[in-house]
Amino acid sequence: MLGRSQASDVSAALDGCGLTYVTRWVAADAIADGRLKQVLAEWTPPYPGLRLYYPRHRHIGTGMRAFLDFLKNTPPALKFLMG
Repeated sequence: MLGRSQASDVSAALDGCGLTYVTRWVAADAIADGRLKQVLAEWTPPYPGLRLYYPRHRHIGTGMRAFLDFLKNTPPALKFLMG
């Protein structure tokens, strides 16, 4: 199933509504404590992470510049938690 958000998809799967396709970190706690189980692992492609696409204009706003600098300077462990 695919719903409005990955959190609602995990909640529905926990309620027994069927299978869902979400990123591993969203369901990590439920998988770790046995409430959910990963299925079809051999058919699951590796998740390369989120991508950010933005137009490369000469003048990037200060808010966008701050956000890009934050992402570039984020430790790898935090990047994993953020997607």
